[in-house]
Amino acid sequence: MEASLNNLKMTPRKVRLVAYAVRGLGVEEALVQFDKMLKKASLPLTKLLQSAIANAENNFSLDRNNLFVEDVWVGEGQKLKRWTPRAQGRATPLWRRMSKIRIILAEREEGKIVKKKKSPVKKTTPEVKDAVIEEGKSATAKKSTVAIPQKAVTHGKTRGAGFTKKTFQRKSV
Repeated sequence: MEASLNNLKMTPRKVRLVAYAVRGLGVEEALVQFDKMLKKASLPLTKLLQSAIANAENNFSLDRNNLFVEDVWVGEGQKLKRWTPRAQGRATPLWRRMSKIRIILAEREEGKIVKKKKSPVKKTTPEVKDAVIEEGKSATAKKSTVAIPQKAVTHGKTRGAGFTKKTFQRKSV
């Protein structure tokens, strides 16, 4: 479950300060955090988080209390390129940066779904139940297990080819 916001007229650097503070928090805790922050970026992030919660509740029938902020991504959007006058007739560029934000929510406990209206239950006879059970047993008997090879586990950090290339191709001082 995710929600995204494009072209927020605020620099990504300022938005990241607020956005990254709520990673891993429950949605209610994150809303409280945004409410208590004094930064301007907290208002659009609050609206975006509420939109993501509404998406999860309405589109996926998930429980609001079971959701948490799995990831927040803040990237650079468009730039408005302007010029500002300087001394002696010169002009310097001025970039008005915009942000793209994406919030991803996940469930703490998988499969916890909001209860919906009960559908009518179909009654089955004992003969039908036995036939269904026998079909299930024969289907599981046909499946075979295949061993999947696992990658060798290496302990400790290894340095790639880039490290040696940097080390030995430096210019002498």
